[in-house]
Parts: sequence; structure tokens; C-alpha cells
Amino acid sequence: MRILHIIDHLGVGGAQTFLLNLLAAWRREDRVDVVGLGQADDLVSRFHEKTSATVRVLGLGKHDPRSIRRVRDLVAETGCDLLHAHLAKSILSALRGQRRAGIPLILHEQSLSYGWPWIYRFGMRRWQGRAARVIGSSRSTVEHLGRVLGVPEEKLRVVYNMVDLDPFRAEARDPGLRAELGIAPDVPVLGFLGRLATVKGPAFLIRAVGRLREQFPGVVGVLVGDGPLRQELEREARELGLSNSVRIVGYQADVPRWLSLFDVAVVPSLSESFGISALEAMAMG
Repeated sequence: MRILHIIDHLGVGGAQTFLLNLLAAWRREDRVDVVGLGQADDLVSRFHEKTSATVRVLGLGKHDPRSIRRVRDLVAETGCDLLHAHLAKSILSALRGQRRAGIPLILHEQSLSYGWPWIYRFGMRRWQGRAARVIGSSRSTVEHLGRVLGVPEEKLRVVYNMVDLDPFRAEARDPGLRAELGIAPDVPVLGFLGRLATVKGPAFLIRAVGRLREQFPGVVGVLVGDGPLRQELEREARELGLSNSVRIVGYQADVPRWLSLFDVAVVPSLSESFGISALEAMAMG
């Protein structure tokens, strides 16, 4: 088969990590194309390294209406036998842009209703009949898709998120990382791994570190990731007098190395369907 995966962007994110892991484990002799509609391309090199897929980034803006036409063009260009759309922008673009008869359309949702804009809800309710299957990453996601968006039960499927366990083996642990950051061996480290966005709740961890210092004076919070809240979080840490107790280290490609620093991995999200950061923390033990 020729399979075309389209996704909102190829930056760092749970859906992108899922797709990367899925294609790295793919054992069929299919021809696979991966297209990121947006501008972010952080994971392109990893797709080239770990998969045999042909990868492209279109660089369209978040609300660029041209994505609908480009999906239609991509279906024709690739001659695909199946179109698999991941996340809201790609799902809407696929529902409106895929008109070629005989090509099954799979919609793959990784989030709960917290992040669904009104236009996505409207589009899913109106055009979901064009999809052969609608996948959710957890039972709760599938229940939302049925209850909130009216997707028929016979179309719904659960496909859980996954991680490749090999990189999280014992040799991934790096005892020298504490020394690099100036953190003593006996200091408890609370770690966050994810996007620095409101829905992921990183501010709660910073405030918790402030309260925990009353009982554990040396406790340190380490936030691994980047996003729109970074400057705000750095300012909040300073205002709470936590500049030495909270480290925001930005995006780090070597996830196992940084997880090995944590004594406790914290997932303070307001909404998660099936968080990959929690899976990675469990894989690390």
C-alpha cells in the first residue's frame, strides 16, 4: 500500500512522537509519506533516521485555508491508497480536502475536548461521515469523540500511545548530569517533561516546589521543554524566590538522559488523553 500520514506539524509533541514510534516499528513493505502541514520541523531528522518514510514540511500557518487544497494535491501526487490524518488541523483539512473515491480516510485524535476549537467541533459533526475510522488514544478520548462530537460507535477505535523501550535502558542513566547542573547527589529532584503551555500545568510544579521547600529545603524542580509560557514561568520562579530551586532547561532531544535526573516525574496537566511523558517516565522506572 501507499499510505499518506498528514499531521498539524512535525515539531515536538505527543502525536508526533506517537507517529515516529509507529513508523519506526512498522514492519510491512508499504510506501509511507509523512507531511507536516505547519512550520515546525524539529523531528524531521529523527523521522529520516528511524523510519523509511518520505518526509515533507509544507510550512503553512496554523489557520491557513490552503491546507485543504494541499491535502487534495498530496493525495493526487502520492497516489496514496489510504490517508491518515493526525490532530485537529489535519483532520479538518482531510475531511474537506479528500474527495477522491475509494481512498479510506482515518482520523486520529490525541487530545480531549479541552483543546478542541469550535470550528473543529463543527467540522467533525458535519463531515465525519467521510471517515472510515476515527481513532482515539485512550478510552476517555473515544468516549468524548462519541459523546461530544457524535462519532458513531462502529467507527471508533482505541489505539494506545506507545514508546520504544530500548532507549530507556539502564545505560541511559547519566549520573554526571547532576554535577553539570550543580545539584548535590542527595537533593530530591522533581522533574517535568513536556510543552510549556497552560494545559500542561508547569506552573503548578513551580508553586509546589516553593511549598515543599518548607519541609525539604534543598528540593529542586527541573522543567525540560519549551513553549509559549517559558518566559512567564521563569519570571514566576524569580518572583517566588526560586531562581536556585527551579531550572528550566528548554527542549532536550535526549529524553532518557534527562529523565534519569528525576527522582519523581510530575505530570501536572489539566488535560491528558494518554500522555507520552508519563509513559516515558514509567519506561525509565
